[in-house]
Amino acid sequence: MPCSICCEHGHNSKGCWNVCLPLYFDNDLKVKNTISKMDEDRRRTAKRDEDIRVTWICDNINNNTDIGEKIKIEYYEKFKKIILYVEKKGGNNIHYDILIHHEDETFARCEEKGTKKVCGLNNLKTPWEKSVQRYNGTANWAEKICKIYARVWYDKIVNNSDINIMIGNSLDIPSFEEWWCDCKSTDPITMWGKENKKLVREKWGERVSLNTNKGGLIDGRVLVIEDFKKLFTDDIKVDLMNLIQDKINDIMSEKDVWITTCGEVPNIEYRLWDKIPSEKIKDINLKYSKGSDIIFECICENENNFDCYLRWGKGCGFSNMRLDIR
Repeated sequence: MPCSICCEHGHNSKGCWNVCLPLYFDNDLKVKNTISKMDEDRRRTAKRDEDIRVTWICDNINNNTDIGEKIKIEYYEKFKKIILYVEKKGGNNIHYDILIHHEDETFARCEEKGTKKVCGLNNLKTPWEKSVQRYNGTANWAEKICKIYARVWYDKIVNNSDINIMIGNSLDIPSFEEWWCDCKSTDPITMWGKENKKLVREKWGERVSLNTNKGGLIDGRVLVIEDFKKLFTDDIKVDLMNLIQDKINDIMSEKDVWITTCGEVPNIEYRLWDKIPSEKIKDINLKYSKGSDIIFECICENENNFDCYLRWGKGCGFSNMRLDIR
């Protein structure tokens, strides 16, 4: 079917790929590239901001500043433990931010979740409600569901001659297993994948991806969603539910206490939380709306439902497929 632009120019569906989409995005690209750059900048600075907050918390506690003493007092009132000192952790498969050493030689693993925006901390339902996610998962962790999505993407987009002609990528298309390595990598590693990303960025802008709401050529997510839904069978749902349940159990068992922060250093507000048990998932709903990632809504017995996002992590459609737990 011709698009609304094609109706004006009299093109057929092929003309839609080769003429109308470039016309549309040439007009709209500057605004969308600006939005995309802002999104990427926010993601890039999120970890840095967290490091700044965690370092500030540790320094204040260890140096017995006024705010450090206040945290210690509130910690004792809540947990009946005296803080001796704390260590900044995280990275290298350590899935908590602060190791709290107590005077009685016990310790607690503490996870910090924060936002730069001031908010009503006492009104939050979870420590991570205002932060990005609980778990930033790669395709290696969630290989089965990610590989199903990748297979549909490969058939509909990677192996689509009209799209490749539009982009100008004349290299031989890799096999699915070769291209799957791109999906699991931070940046493309196949020659085809590297060339595809390079051409798109050269022709349409440095921040452009294969999704229209970020200023790209097409929204690949729109093209693959219906086929993906057909492959999301009950058996696949059960496998995914078990995978997420195991990961949630691991995540929550690694955190003894939580601290939620809001504001910017040094004007930080905080809230301490007890250890939180993992949710028990009883069902999963697949949700999708045009212009968005695929969302798996996890329905839980305690009604504390949460979402998992199946998405591309570094330029939609190029590499770094992920399944995040929010």
